Amino acid sequence: MKEVTGGLKIPVFSKEQAIESRYYGGADAINRLIQELNKLPGIGPKSAQRIAYYLMRAPQEQAIQLAESILSIKQKIKLCSTCFNVTDADPCAICRNDQRNRTQVCVVEQPQDILAIEHTNVYHGLYHVLHGAISPTEGIGTTMSGSRNWRCGYKTVS
Repeated sequence: MKEVTGGLKIPVFSKEQAIESRYYGGADAINRLIQELNKLPGIGPKSAQRIAYYLMRAPQEQAIQLAESILSIKQKIKLCSTCFNVTDADPCAICRNDQRNRTQVCVVEQPQDILAIEHTNVYHGLYHVLHGAISPTEGIGTTMSGSRNWRCGYKTVS
């Protein structure tokens, strides 16, 4: 407790304690949203609070669109059976594209790596997504990375 003017004592909490114990003075729904946003990578307590209050003031349609897009990725997104990229159709658009150079396969750690490479508009081959790192020097092989399966879904080109 911290004493303020007039001998009034008020509780003092860290940011983490405030989120966990709901001493933001807000409604349970706001506190729950702040807690859930705070679990996301790169979103700390202050950012979570700013986003939550932004969403509260946003038009209802915007909040509904955000909620629906989050549900949609959980319901519709799957892995491409050929390259293991994230997709809503199997095979993915890259694997279906006949204009891609099928003699080249770029092995990437995460699906977001494909976005960075595609943004350069330089590489026109296919991909294989590991969903984790391979580091033989650290004893992490293809069976220990996040890769679902190191088998390549491509045909051998001679």
